Amino acid sequence: MALYYVGSLDCHLYALYPDGSLQWRFPTGDEANSSPAVRSDGVIVVGCKDHHVYAINPDGALRWRYATGEVIWSSPAIAPDGTIYVGSFDRRFYALTADGRLRWSFATEASVTSSPVVDVDGVVYVGSYTQLYAFHPDGTVKWVADLGKMVSSSPALAADGSLYVGTVDHTLWAFGPTV
Repeated sequence: MALYYVGSLDCHLYALYPDGSLQWRFPTGDEANSSPAVRSDGVIVVGCKDHHVYAINPDGALRWRYATGEVIWSSPAIAPDGTIYVGSFDRRFYALTADGRLRWSFATEASVTSSPVVDVDGVVYVGSYTQLYAFHPDGTVKWVADLGKMVSSSPALAADGSLYVGTVDHTLWAFGPTV
């Protein structure tokens, strides 16, 4: 039976049945502000206000946790190769292995509050204050765009590879698939 996963301000990650009944709840060290991501093996990954990324087994047991230097609001994105991407208020963007080890990190202009998105080629896009970053899977920067205003949404990819992101001045930015 399918389960739904939700982080909560009561410092728990919940697994719920479709009828809303509880399967399990996992205690996090603080508010779980990000949306959980689910790996192909069923492991649930979530970022929390306690500065940690948690990986929870499908049965609700802790698999691993990774400490960042600050609060995490960014929801994790999981690439097809299992790499987990997440940003933190510590002004870093992280790539973690499937077993919770650091693959690479990058110092951004400011706190990373947007959630990343991964395209079919493994390029990762994420916003940090006024910057929109594109990273190759190895952590090298493909490009950076200064949007002039604070990024107010997480980047979204269209089926044709176009990238869209909004800023606080009510501007919707569009980048073609060949950027």
